Amino acid sequence: MVGMVFSLLASLVVALTLLPLLIYVVLQKKKGTILRNKEVRLVLWERLFDILFKHRIIVLLAVGGLFFTSLIMFFNLDRELFPKVDQHEFIAKIEAPPGTPFSGEYL
Repeated sequence: MVGMVFSLLASLVVALTLLPLLIYVVLQKKKGTILRNKEVRLVLWERLFDILFKHRIIVLLAVGGLFFTSLIMFFNLDRELFPKVDQHEFIAKIEAPPGTPFSGEYL
């Protein structure tokens, strides 16, 4: 469970930090050019990332706010590893000194 949560959080951090930075670097090098033999107009993405990087403090505060909101929601959820199941049985643990006879009068 912890490994899954850690891997999802690591993926989120990469998606929110590293990937936009790499895209921004690629856009600075290839403004509106052909990318891998496909005609791709990157003008809209270019404008979006220019705006996001000009207002990076606001973007980081928004991402941090969303992250902490998700943490609060996560810790307020009810969760169990195994659901409670009524199996119509019970377990009795009886301790007695060695040599005690097992009959109904002692129980």
